[in-house]
Amino acid sequence: MWTAAAATVAKSKSSPRFLRCLTPNVLASKVVPSPRHADILLFTGAVTRAMRSPALRAWQSAPDPKICISYGACGNSGGIFHDLYCVWGGTDKIVPVDVYIPGCPPTPAATLYGFAMALGLLEQKIHARAPGELDEQPAEILHPDMVQPLRVKVDREARRLAGYRYGRQIADDYMTQLGQGEHQVARWLEAENDPRLTEIVTHLNHVVEEARIR
Repeated sequence: MWTAAAATVAKSKSSPRFLRCLTPNVLASKVVPSPRHADILLFTGAVTRAMRSPALRAWQSAPDPKICISYGACGNSGGIFHDLYCVWGGTDKIVPVDVYIPGCPPTPAATLYGFAMALGLLEQKIHARAPGELDEQPAEILHPDMVQPLRVKVDREARRLAGYRYGRQIADDYMTQLGQGEHQVARWLEAENDPRLTEIVTHLNHVVEEARIR
């Protein structure tokens, strides 16, 4: 579950649209009243002189790791207000931006895609590590018992059937169990007791069998 905070730099007509997307049912996210509790900061308007300092305080108050989303034309570049004397420009004039969502206002599809990208970047930042002694060690190869072209086919088929996130997880679990023997795959499915997972694994078995026949 990820928590998102909307840090509006200026008023925007697109605000109700992203608020409807930030629900537990859509993105498993919640709008919080304080940036101190936020994982994602959302800037929806042009940066004005009056809001520059509050926006910076909101950014500095959010704990690391954090993601900044610049939402809409106003957030990205200042929009139609870019040449006003009181406008500094877009969000990237004061804070580093991780995801830009274009549009005036952005479409629902663009909004959902942008937040999905932001969640992926946040996960990468959470698991990131600083350079150290481990950099000299060779990278570990996942599922070395299976040839690389077949690993790619299994991964793509799983993502096609279950989506990017869960498809990758299912493919990794399947190849791990398959490396221990086909009987282990059957035990895994029996323990999970999930008809949809069984259907997906059946398709993955067909992919592996076709590769063996060739």
